[in-house]
Amino acid sequence: MSDLLSSDIATYSRTEKRPASDPRQVALDLMSLLTGWFRIQQQLGTLSLPAALKFGDHAVDVLMAARKCW
Repeated sequence: MSDLLSSDIATYSRTEKRPASDPRQVALDLMSLLTGWFRIQQQLGTLSLPAALKFGDHAVDVLMAARKCW
């Protein structure tokens, strides 16, 4: 999964003024955010598809806002 994500990040960031210097790390960061959220929600018993989709959108927004760090 990280290979697919890092490939997509590398491909789509190439057209930007500042392409991702380490797309694999960005992919791992996203996967870590999602996995951590999932595990916490699962332990709390509050895991739901709508909440997961909302968090996934938020996680991508956070990473995109930090684009200069890529």
